[in-house]
Amino acid sequence: LAIALQQSQLKDELHSSNTQLTSSIDYAKMIQQAYIPDDVSIDGFFKENFVVNRPKDIVSGDFYWVGKSGSIKIVAVGDCTGHGVPGALLSVLGINYLNLGSVTPTINSPAEALDFLNTGIVNTFGYSSETIRDGMDIALGAINPTSLELTYSSAKSNLYVVRNQEIIKLKGDKKAIGNDTHLEREFKFTNFTFQLEKNDMLYALTDGFQDQFGGEKGKKFKVGPLKRLLVKIERLELEEQKKELATVFNDWIGDLEQVDDVTAVSYTHLTLP
Repeated sequence: LAIALQQSQLKDELHSSNTQLTSSIDYAKMIQQAYIPDDVSIDGFFKENFVVNRPKDIVSGDFYWVGKSGSIKIVAVGDCTGHGVPGALLSVLGINYLNLGSVTPTINSPAEALDFLNTGIVNTFGYSSETIRDGMDIALGAINPTSLELTYSSAKSNLYVVRNQEIIKLKGDKKAIGNDTHLEREFKFTNFTFQLEKNDMLYALTDGFQDQFGGEKGKKFKVGPLKRLLVKIERLELEEQKKELATVFNDWIGDLEQVDDVTAVSYTHLTLP
C-alpha cells in the first residue's frame, strides 16, 4: 500500500510539473507571436502574400519579419539553430536586432542589416562564459515597388523566384549569422540585386520542408521536388498555394514525426501597396 501511495504521489508531482512547464512554454509562445507580424501587419507591406508557419514544437526557431524604408518594402525569413525553446530565444533576439537595425540611420542596405544582426548576435553570446556558437540562416530582401528591383542579402539561405513556370534560385553568402562568423569579425555580408517582373512569385523558405522525412520510403523531401512544387503552384491563387503546400507536407509526413520547424513566405508584385 505504501508503495502504491508513493507511486500515486510521484505521478501527481510529475503531472503538476508537466502542467507548469507546458503553461510556461505556452506563455513563451504568446511572447514570441507578439514579435512576429500577423497577416494584417504583412498585408500593410505586401498585399498579395501568404505565410505557412508550422513549428515542430509549441514555440519555433523559425521567424519572419517585415519592414520598410521610405517606399522600399523589406521582408526577412530566418531559421535559427535548433527548435523549441532554444530556437525561439534566438528568434526573438534576431527579430529584436532587425527592429533596431530598421531605425538605425547608418543601415541602408540588406547586407548592412545582416552585418548589424550578426554583430549583435556574436556580441550577445560573447558575454557568456560558455562557448555558444548558435546562430541562424536568414534571407533579407528589399523591393522597390516602382522599379521592382530586388536588393537582397542572405546568410546560408536562398530566395526563389518563379516566373512563367521556371524557377530562379537567388543565392547569397555561404555563412550563417553568428556561428559561422564568430572568428571572422571582419566578415561582411554581400548585397545582391535582381530585376523582378510584375507577375513574378517570390518565395522565402526555411529548410524544414525539404528536410522532412516521409513518403513511402521515409526519406527526405529534398530541394528538387520542393522547387518543382513551387513551379506547379505558381499560377494558383495565393490562398490555394498555401493550401497546396500544407496538403503536400501533410501527405508526405504521414504518421512520422516532424523533424524541424517549417516556414514559407511568398508574395507577388501584382498589388504592392
